[in-house]
Amino acid sequence: KSVAQLYLLGRAILVESNEKDVYRTYNIIQHALNEASSLKCVLPFFYGDFNKYINDLIEEGGHIELIIPKNIKENFEYFLNLENDNVDLTAFNIENAFLLVVTDKVMILGLFKEDGNFDQNRIITSKKEECIKWGENLFENFKNKINK
Repeated sequence: KSVAQLYLLGRAILVESNEKDVYRTYNIIQHALNEASSLKCVLPFFYGDFNKYINDLIEEGGHIELIIPKNIKENFEYFLNLENDNVDLTAFNIENAFLLVVTDKVMILGLFKEDGNFDQNRIITSKKEECIKWGENLFENFKNKINK
């Protein structure tokens, strides 16, 4: 269903890192996590700096749903305060899925390259309501798929 509605991303923008700011995409994700009051996220890799912002959101009482790979679940369990009732953690076995960050303010989508590595230099992002709704829909569709 989400693929059929890719046209909704027509108002999204492609953000790319460059030689002046090689961490541009990560900084955008961190900023989105810092500004969020709720979060739905498919996080296919472990990046420690994101955990600080996710833990801050947990402490502030924001509702958080995380979908992470089973092979790094222990890392998340160690670094995140998952004992909180407002955190829902789901693990999956699919390799090279995608990165998806959906907050109440922004949608961020990151993909893997053909060689199987995450493309940390490019993300698609939007603050438009239809893109945020598309991201929420993709999140729910993916969650339903892995829970079958």
